[in-house]
Amino acid sequence: YRLRMKQDMYCEQVCITNLGRGEQKGVSPNKVVRAIRKNYHNNWIVDNLSAASKVEDDTTITTRYWQGFPVGFVASDTQKAYVHNHVNLEIMYHPVETETDKYRVVRLTVEPFSIKHEFEPSEDDDDSVEEDEDGDGSGAEAAEKPFKVADIINPIPSCNGKNSVHTNYDMVYARGREPQLASGKVLFTYDVIWTENSDLHWASRWDIYLSMDDAIPAKVHWLSIANSLVIVFVLSAMIAAILVRNLR
Repeated sequence: YRLRMKQDMYCEQVCITNLGRGEQKGVSPNKVVRAIRKNYHNNWIVDNLSAASKVEDDTTITTRYWQGFPVGFVASDTQKAYVHNHVNLEIMYHPVETETDKYRVVRLTVEPFSIKHEFEPSEDDDDSVEEDEDGDGSGAEAAEKPFKVADIINPIPSCNGKNSVHTNYDMVYARGREPQLASGKVLFTYDVIWTENSDLHWASRWDIYLSMDDAIPAKVHWLSIANSLVIVFVLSAMIAAILVRNLR
């Protein structure tokens, strides 16, 4: 993932990854499916600030400052696992008062989506983005070129390269669109949205995390606790037996 200060990005491509075999009866699911069904989360950090998770549906938009965002979800109708292969990175910042052209990140929100990109792999590679460091200016020009690993056949409006509009709920769940199954070759993409917030001070940027709503309850590992107690009792009994034997 490439972030450039104060530069919005639209449906930037990351990579193409083969997640493995699809879900079938009698066949062990791939690692991503197992992670989704166990409610695994991605924990991302920008400028030492943990990401909040933004969840949107037909009627509400909920932002929870919990432990990252989910790897995917299990559909209530098909009971199949779908991977979040697109994220909107919403970053708030404010300028440094004592320095010019200096900025600080004060909030990070991630809104995950599952988008079934139909694509053809491209021959472009990472060298085209990082090339030229001899100071003639072409390297900076190459850095502005979007990193491309595939040609999307069925792009949503934010991915067609023509409209400067960020990915949103209506695009992803428009008629004819489907989420991405957690199997096979998957294209990962992302948007970056920069917003200036001068009211949020640097010293207060962590305050919101202190009042988390505990959306993901902490699980008590009872088996580990029981094992520890058994070991303590056994060792205590052994020490007691040794002391009694020696004191007689």
